[in-house]
Amino acid sequence: MARDQTTRRFGGDYYDFHLGEDGTLTIAVGDATGHGLKAGTLVSSVKSLFVSLAYHPDIPHIFHRISTVLKEMKLRGLFMAMTMVKVRGNQLSLSIAGMPSVLIYRALTKEVEEVAIRALPLGGMAKYQYPQQDFTLGADDIVVLMSDGLPERFNLQGEMLDYTRIKEELPALAQHTSEQIISELVRLGEDWGAGCSQDDDITFVVLRTKAAKGGQTQRP
Repeated sequence: MARDQTTRRFGGDYYDFHLGEDGTLTIAVGDATGHGLKAGTLVSSVKSLFVSLAYHPDIPHIFHRISTVLKEMKLRGLFMAMTMVKVRGNQLSLSIAGMPSVLIYRALTKEVEEVAIRALPLGGMAKYQYPQQDFTLGADDIVVLMSDGLPERFNLQGEMLDYTRIKEELPALAQHTSEQIISELVRLGEDWGAGCSQDDDITFVVLRTKAAKGGQTQRP
């Protein structure tokens, strides 16, 4: 389940999906620098690149290709932060380029695993080496991808919601559907803002694994 809640007509956030012939699901969540028409132009370019590259099994390779093309476009200081995951069966691979941590709720232990990868946004350095991490998912595990719009939302006192609050909230939402989890997280931000308008795009993708016959797990 995904949601993109923009602050302007042309938003800088972006998400996309690709289902490969081998059953691999590739998901991208991006956040362009700035807002408005220029950010929308960057998003359109990245979307085209994702469509042409998502089939490749190696996320760092995809990041390298996108980053190289963006740099060659000479977009004058515009960059794309991005999280990308690939899911096949119960195997999850991910890489993060300048985006918030990925949260993985483990149903077995009822704990939240925070995956943080510190790397540059795409379009900055053509030869930058992006790392990839691999995980095994269990039945009813939940994976949350997001842009920084929610954790960096401010209240009237100038205080930021922050990532820790979202991480602490996730176990209480574990029995909800993916759509309900997103709605509750959006409500968390609205309650926190309480009269302070949303000043950045907010994007979520939430995945939940399902138990299959024989004790295996299904793709979300």
